[in-house]
Amino acid sequence: MSKEMINEKWATIIAKYKASGLTPTQFSKSEGIGPRQIYYWLNKESLKKNLKCESTKWLPVKLEPGNQLSKNQSLQIKVGYAEIEVNPGFDKKHLLDVLTTLKSLC
Repeated sequence: MSKEMINEKWATIIAKYKASGLTPTQFSKSEGIGPRQIYYWLNKESLKKNLKCESTKWLPVKLEPGNQLSKNQSLQIKVGYAEIEVNPGFDKKHLLDVLTTLKSLC
């Protein structure tokens, strides 16, 4: 089963749980699902909502002469609730992986 299919399956289960009015333990027993799974997916859904980036826009940054970063200064990037500190000599592939992951959550 693909990751998308699993996410869709659990989105349906969580929606059904919320509409049931039952506690996670009661719902999991009635559906034959482990209560840890319900809590895991509720937590995952909550984290995803906190990382929403719908209003985030990427803007170009232009440094004026004389305002250049020194070679030992770090750069901080904030995207929604996420904050990334980029230090001199950073691994470009690693930063790209982090930004790609953030993009997939938004």
